[in-house]
Amino acid sequence: MTKIERLRLPEDDATLGSNRIFDLFQYSPAVTANGLVFIAGQTGMRPDGSIPEDPMEQID
Repeated sequence: MTKIERLRLPEDDATLGSNRIFDLFQYSPAVTANGLVFIAGQTGMRPDGSIPEDPMEQID
């Protein structure tokens, strides 16, 4: 059986944000399996966790 490890963002790194959104939707930002890393799709969000409709605000 394949060992799958769910990865989390560091909790103390303001640059990366937090795991709040991942916990809310119950998924991981990345997983490892058989020596490979699979990264989930990401979106920009405000500090309160809301997602802006304007793509420019998401990448700012």
